[in-house]
Amino acid sequence: MSQDVLQRLAGDPPHKFGELKNYFKWRGWDDGEEACFALASVIEASRIETLLNTFIIPLATMADSNSRIHASININTETGRLSSRRPNLQNQPSVEKDRYQIRKAFISPPGKSLIVADYGQLELRLLAHISNCKSMIEAFKQGGDFHSRTAMGMYPEIAAAVERGDVLLEWDKSLGPAPKPLLKDAFSVQRRRAKTLNFSIAYGKTVHGLAKDWNVSSKEAKETLERWYKDRPEVREWQERTIENAHKTGK
Repeated sequence: MSQDVLQRLAGDPPHKFGELKNYFKWRGWDDGEEACFALASVIEASRIETLLNTFIIPLATMADSNSRIHASININTETGRLSSRRPNLQNQPSVEKDRYQIRKAFISPPGKSLIVADYGQLELRLLAHISNCKSMIEAFKQGGDFHSRTAMGMYPEIAAAVERGDVLLEWDKSLGPAPKPLLKDAFSVQRRRAKTLNFSIAYGKTVHGLAKDWNVSSKEAKETLERWYKDRPEVREWQERTIENAHKTGK
């Protein structure tokens, strides 16, 4: 059974119980919440095992006499992307999920600097440029959390909450804890869907595919897709022109 299915069954107890609780209730059993907690523990144990085998043990055993790791580099000949193995240094836990502070193992020696470089949502920047999409270009100029800005453009209620100051669009963690909830936490479902659309629309994701990914009806998926296009009509116009031109030229 996949991790996604297990997570859907367990939910996020005690904040939110998954589908397993409803199944227990349907069968007339009273311990659905306990079952969700148990399944969540199994998922957590699997995550810990992954961290141990991917990072904690390799980092402790593969370092040389200078406490440095020398990973093997792969070059993907199809995409030109670089990746590493033994260990895979690109799958470090995100900052908010790094409970064992694995990221702190990656430091530069005295007198040296550690440089972190990323494409920075390259395909989205290309899409904004090629389609001359005003809202996307403006979002990139503003900087910060692009996906939260997308969600704010899609959902008027989110924009209103930000305008009222009920939630923060983003926050600099170096300033300490955020004084208000962040948009990405208060409207996590909407932001997650906005992020999915950002990365999938240019590659032809369909309403059917979105409905399956989100486990919602085709009607709800279509409405969400239309919200994205409404905020970024230039992208739809560019796609339609491109398809029309492909039919004419065969390219």
